[in-house]
Amino acid sequence: MLVELGPKTETIHINTAPLPSTVPNQSPLYRPGFIDPGKLEKVDGYFPVYDNRIGGTGDYTQYSAVKMKQLDRDVRKIKNQMIAEVKAVFDAAGDTRTNFFRLDKALRRYDGKHEDERTIREGDAGVRLERTNRGYSNRAIDFKNSILFDDFAEGGLGSLDNHHPSGLGYSVLTRELLREMKKSIPDIKLNRAMISEQGYRMLLDEPVEFTKLISILYTVRRQKKGFHEVPDFDEANGGDLPPKQRVKRLGAKDADVARFGEMIGRLLRTGLD
Repeated sequence: MLVELGPKTETIHINTAPLPSTVPNQSPLYRPGFIDPGKLEKVDGYFPVYDNRIGGTGDYTQYSAVKMKQLDRDVRKIKNQMIAEVKAVFDAAGDTRTNFFRLDKALRRYDGKHEDERTIREGDAGVRLERTNRGYSNRAIDFKNSILFDDFAEGGLGSLDNHHPSGLGYSVLTRELLREMKKSIPDIKLNRAMISEQGYRMLLDEPVEFTKLISILYTVRRQKKGFHEVPDFDEANGGDLPPKQRVKRLGAKDADVARFGEMIGRLLRTGLD
């Protein structure tokens, strides 16, 4: 690889992985309009409970604050080991051009999931939004069912699959990478790299029907694991639900609902691949 890059390549920037807690799909256990996230009792900056907002019909999973913190710790450890091993290869070749783009540190300033003041809004430095009344964050994307008002509820840095960045998310990543590159290339003009959703139709022309399918799939996934359709405050705050508050697993009479949910899951996986 070093031979292919050639001596004209002055700096080699290598991206590292984000932390699991900052990925939109690992969502605090609340939904807009149902539970106020500000009232949940955080543990070391982590929400009491997270779940994987999108997935197959049989893989609904919840993570406690302790578990999410451990996942972040494990990813940091693996990442540091990866950096050390890659750096050792370059050092052995006498090559000093490597620079590691610490995505976890760069994205902390946009972690509106855990700190509301880090939500992206019009008026922030380097931000130019078309929908100036919105705040975008790395929460799971969600839309309101409304015909009178803006359908967007929250999220926006992630795409519909809550894993890959949206157009807005890529503009954030681009600006942060340019900020890192500017350390070695002073001529880079950051004011030309605006964070914006302009031109990204998913956020400007919301696919409401598609998100309704995602909502139905989320309900089916929760029910198949014995939870109510929508989390209540006690569940979101980390309290164990009494057995009488749990719904029974889907039985024979719910087979049509289960099959419908599985069909939606297949359609979503096909559309997102």
